[in-house]
Amino acid sequence: MPADQRAESRRDPLFASYPDLAAEIECQRAGSSWALTGASALVVSGPDMLMEIGKPRHWRHDRDGAAHIGLGAIGGSLEAGETLLACLEREGREELGTALEIQSAEETAFCFDEQRVSRVTPAPRAAHPLPCLITVGENRYRRTAIAARTLAIATYWARVSGETRLGDLYGLVAIPIAAVSDLLAALPVPGQELLAWPGVRVALSGPLPPEAIVEPVWTIQTLRQVLLAGDLSAPPSLAIEGMRRFYR
Repeated sequence: MPADQRAESRRDPLFASYPDLAAEIECQRAGSSWALTGASALVVSGPDMLMEIGKPRHWRHDRDGAAHIGLGAIGGSLEAGETLLACLEREGREELGTALEIQSAEETAFCFDEQRVSRVTPAPRAAHPLPCLITVGENRYRRTAIAARTLAIATYWARVSGETRLGDLYGLVAIPIAAVSDLLAALPVPGQELLAWPGVRVALSGPLPPEAIVEPVWTIQTLRQVLLAGDLSAPPSLAIEGMRRFYR
């Protein structure tokens, strides 16, 4: 991401509508350079939440031969000149074959470095939906492309507007919303355990390795940490109950 695009990402309409969100990142990072690099969604489809299984190029193999595979949210990186909402529109069609209806949250939960959680409740603005999560972490893997020391991803509640299909994904996981908290609390789990989890449905474009271990990454790790710290309520427009808190 070139320098001018990094600056542009911080001028996304999200921050124009909710300057408190940018201020929270600035406060927590004590002046460290940061860039908004991606958008994702907690996608609701009927009684389920949809998540993705990471592609083989992102799998991490340990010395014992196990493949560590990421369980992530629907979404991806911002392209040049792209806003958060435009990114989600594109990613929804590429990954699920349908548009996403973005739903505004009532508060935004931040997760810094996969551990520290804070919450901001700005005044509602009709002009732009409020994300439910913002993931903030050190730039460990994209330093050659992005000079900023800190990267941020905004995550929204969303629902599908049509029938879904397995698009540009290695795997699509449908988890009953009532089971999300328990499943996230159990991660990491062997791949076969995920496939056999009660109520969970998985569509794959290829097999999982026999020694696969599924673990949360980025947005789903943020969701996990936020649930450990307290509840995450869905907006009334989704007509589902708030996700209950779980404990280690």
